[in-house]
Amino acid sequence: MIKDEKRDFDSEAVSWDKVPGRVKLATDITGAIRKDVALPSGYLCIADLDSEGGLFHSDNSGVIHFGFDRDRMCQLFIEAGFDNVRHRTAATVMKPIHDGKMVEFTVFLVMGRKGA
Repeated sequence: MIKDEKRDFDSEAVSWDKVPGRVKLATDITGAIRKDVALPSGYLCIADLDSEGGLFHSDNSGVIHFGFDRDRMCQLFIEAGFDNVRHRTAATVMKPIHDGKMVEFTVFLVMGRKGA
């Protein structure tokens, strides 16, 4: 996002699984939501891997979070002043884990509308 420019829609890619500290992460996400989606009626959508216990990556070096709880992410949206907050499964990913077994992982999408 361009500094000091407010939009109804913006898109960014962030690897949340590599950001240390769940409490700090929650604060950072909430702060970013409050700051970056400032236009009344603007929407924010975040997609990420559901909590999965560490099986998704073949090498967990540097991976600090193993997915996220979608209900907690909804709560962060609400705390940041968003209305009509909801989530759904956006995608599923089938991939082999360390023993070769195929496992289905889900990706959630959390959506909210900035209150006017």
